Amino acid sequence: MLIQSNASHNPTHSKRHAWDFFWKALDKSLSSDYTDHSPISDIGGDGIVSDEMSSQREQMNQCFKQMDDIFHAYAASHGLSDSAFWILYTLYESDTPYTQNDLCMTWYYPKQTIHSAVANLVKAGHVSLVPMPNRRNSKRIVLTASGRAYAQTHVGPLLAAEERAFAQLTKEERDAYLRLAKKHLALLSSAVDAVMQQPAGTAPQG
Repeated sequence: MLIQSNASHNPTHSKRHAWDFFWKALDKSLSSDYTDHSPISDIGGDGIVSDEMSSQREQMNQCFKQMDDIFHAYAASHGLSDSAFWILYTLYESDTPYTQNDLCMTWYYPKQTIHSAVANLVKAGHVSLVPMPNRRNSKRIVLTASGRAYAQTHVGPLLAAEERAFAQLTKEERDAYLRLAKKHLALLSSAVDAVMQQPAGTAPQG
């Protein structure tokens, strides 16, 4: 049974899943080495960013948007909403127990979106809700036998495609890709945190 999506691709979610999927593949412990603020050669003394760096940033954002579109198109081609797809993806590839709150934090979906997607998957017989010991009112989401078979059919091919694509990079390329991604994430996190600590409408100094 297909879990049909009744909603079009939400542009406010653009890049979100791409970023999430990308960073989940990385070591989540960020090295403090990456948070050191070394001089940035592409920013002049007047604070103006070079055209080259602006272009590179734009290209990077476009790459993540394109990655998001690839996943959305795949989910839609299998009659799945984005939220249902990522729930099945998460449960299929991991043995870690997930509650609905866990999924909200993992994929940054509103609680109602995850609740509705899980309810539809339960109705379809693909997942069941199992009470968790020592966690009051918490239930983990578990793939049923039919749900695992369904995920194998509709999620498994995408996982295999991801692995084939990644395997076409050399070990050196994969190592460099992940190393630079970690560094960029740490620097971006630090820069955004600094902005969030400033009064609205001002930019952090330094």
